[in-house]
Amino acid sequence: MRPEDMILVSIDDHLIEPAGVFEHHIPESFRDRVPKMVRDDNGVDRWVFDCRGDRCASR
Repeated sequence: MRPEDMILVSIDDHLIEPAGVFEHHIPESFRDRVPKMVRDDNGVDRWVFDCRGDRCASR
């Protein structure tokens, strides 16, 4: 097989979901736990999830 016949496929690509994609499609009783975008104190947008009180898991 020649290199020019090969097809490169990335297996680590991701879609960028809109910030409110989960919040609008889940019962209100679970909305504090769904993934959502928040801006941290440094101005960086981060996905957080499973918020309980003032603590959230983050990615």
